[in-house]
Amino acid sequence: MDVGGLPLAYRFTNNLPVQLTEFVSPQESYQREREVGVYAQDQWKLRRLTLNYGLRFESTRESTPAFSSPAGQLNDAMSFPEASCIACWYDLTPRFAAAYDVHGDGKTAIKVALGKYLRSKTFGATDQFSPSNAIVISTTRAWTDSNGNYYPDCDLRASGANGECGAMANSGFGKPDARTHADPDWINGWGQAQYNWQFSVGVDREIRPGVSVSAAFFRTWFGNQTVTDNRAVGPNDYSPYCVTAPADSRLGSISGTQICGLYDINPDKFGLVDNVVTLAKNFGNYEEYYNGLDLGANARLAHGITASAGVNIGNSVSAAGFRVGTSDKTKRCFVVDSPQELFNCESGNPYLAQIKLNGAVPLPKGLQLAVVYQNLPGTQYQADVTYTSAQIQQSLGRPLSGGVRNITINIMKPNSAFLDDRITQLDLRFTKFVRFGSRRLQLNADAYNALNGNAVLVSNTSYNAVNWLQP
Repeated sequence: MDVGGLPLAYRFTNNLPVQLTEFVSPQESYQREREVGVYAQDQWKLRRLTLNYGLRFESTRESTPAFSSPAGQLNDAMSFPEASCIACWYDLTPRFAAAYDVHGDGKTAIKVALGKYLRSKTFGATDQFSPSNAIVISTTRAWTDSNGNYYPDCDLRASGANGECGAMANSGFGKPDARTHADPDWINGWGQAQYNWQFSVGVDREIRPGVSVSAAFFRTWFGNQTVTDNRAVGPNDYSPYCVTAPADSRLGSISGTQICGLYDINPDKFGLVDNVVTLAKNFGNYEEYYNGLDLGANARLAHGITASAGVNIGNSVSAAGFRVGTSDKTKRCFVVDSPQELFNCESGNPYLAQIKLNGAVPLPKGLQLAVVYQNLPGTQYQADVTYTSAQIQQSLGRPLSGGVRNITINIMKPNSAFLDDRITQLDLRFTKFVRFGSRRLQLNADAYNALNGNAVLVSNTSYNAVNWLQP
């Protein structure tokens, strides 16, 4: 946001200014990436068993050229050297699959697959570690608009508290010395890139010509996850505090209870940053996986009628959350810097089901009707409660560091609560085919959400007694 010609963003609470964010502007970045992939594969068949196997070699090199960036209103001009090998990764990824014809008649098949896949790395390392991107491009600071002019009357380039502005949360803002580095033992070498293994086993069965059913179990697990370690601070540089959850029956068992396990950086360490990105396994066990069961049926019937149906039931343990419609969990219960990393470090939910149906039916006069139906789990929600520094001081014994005036905390376990209404939608399409000699024109008329389902897709997660959970 451009505020009065300055690259700033304002934050208000109850219409009162509490914080501003400064940005480096303009920002320039140049990136290069070279990827090489070489693979070999083969197929081998013995009676009813068919095997497919392969091995892939992958190489990634990310770099940036030398260039200069002009000065901005809040930052000086900067020059950046060439970086020829920001990330240089090499990997071998095997793939294996097998299919077995149970009765030899092609009607029942058991299928198994296992493979390793690398996470997309397009400019991932240069985004973090190139000389131009590794500088601190934004920082927050407390702001008290004492004269009510909605303008920060202070020296915005000074990192310490002055005028109406508190100290910068990151004192390295706008400086050409990088405050985030890559662990050299991770950013270069063999087998260091993030990856996932995918395993599946299933059975397909033909019930009659044109009609089949299937069932399959899937498991995906992830490795080489990373964490950011601020080497300027440690667990002993944080002080604990508790907050009290609002008394509200909608919050369930946490209503009115004390919520602890929260920490604030000590004042003498506020704003100190010396980050290194490294493998999470250097600190503890980082679990991330997905388990799922798919049940499906497909039919090609007489007169051009087609239909398919499927149910997915899945459960995942994930730091970031993935797979729409499944229940998510987080399990990263170790401390890198702040003991608050243990707060809600593991949460779990029951398996959730997705149901999807689709089909097409030819109609007279060249018409066709297509139907898509889906029934998905309700939207996940949380409760983001804002606490003032004065409220926290009752437990912490001092104000929040850096002049921070309030802090927002999700007091519910992540991915633990879902709206009761499942998301149900029926979509229809009528198609008319018109022929002109050898040409064909297709006319479509679509009716989305034909049943007028009104399940909430997005709700307000900022807690207050009136507006919380409103669509």
